[in-house]
Amino acid sequence: MMVSSPAPENSILQKMNSYLKRFEENGYLLLSQCLTTETTSAVKQIVSNVYQQWLANNAVAYANQGLLNMHSLTAPHYFALHQEQRAVLFDRMATPDLVQITQAAFGDELYFHGTQLFFNPVNREQPTYWHRDIQYMGLSEDDQQRYLSELCNLHVRIPLIPETGFELVPGSHRRWDTEQERQTRLELAGRAKSDALTNGKCFDLQPGDVLIFSAHILHRGHYLNNPERLSLDILLGKPHVLVSSSLDERQLPTDEELELVEHPLWYQNARKLIGSGA
Repeated sequence: MMVSSPAPENSILQKMNSYLKRFEENGYLLLSQCLTTETTSAVKQIVSNVYQQWLANNAVAYANQGLLNMHSLTAPHYFALHQEQRAVLFDRMATPDLVQITQAAFGDELYFHGTQLFFNPVNREQPTYWHRDIQYMGLSEDDQQRYLSELCNLHVRIPLIPETGFELVPGSHRRWDTEQERQTRLELAGRAKSDALTNGKCFDLQPGDVLIFSAHILHRGHYLNNPERLSLDILLGKPHVLVSSSLDERQLPTDEELELVEHPLWYQNARKLIGSGA
């Protein structure tokens, strides 16, 4: 007896459901070689230009304050000499596969909140640190625990050069710290926030890979492992008053730029939030 192959639509649906299940369990999705060389190269060229402008304007702070990231890479002033490149960046960040996967796993409400770029500090021996993004939102620890299950904020990490040893604790996006994790993250009981955690999982990322992870999972980068580091994080989220109210319209595409984006869902959702005042 012959067994018929599943319909292509069912196969796609099963694959998308597996993305959601894996994220719910682990708090991350690793998509190996999800981006084409052409896409990665185009993004790297534009991002590198923005980064060099940022370095020129922040040289003293970069040297003296241990800075290791910048934000708001789509700010219009970075594109004053090459305005057309801004629309290209919006388009190349929202690739068909990424939009489809994130939509299937997280729903139709997911919106673009901004960007960050992660690089090495001047002193590569600067201690790395475990953290959850929620700890920087000005909430009490009780409220952080309460809101952890409500918030869906994502980092979509795109390494523009190889990145060795990015680390997170699988499953910690759905639960609060163990005693060891809390002591480490908050530097209590003699522990440092750079200390190893027994349940940490490391990732070696290559250009073309995409790592999607919860912003509120326990995570940290590494500097000593990487002579250079240049990783773009696209910040996505579901609407929530604690986060979406801080959305900056200046980081979003204009009407004209939006017409040049082939898969504009993330940006359209963000513009709707701005319009609603949410």
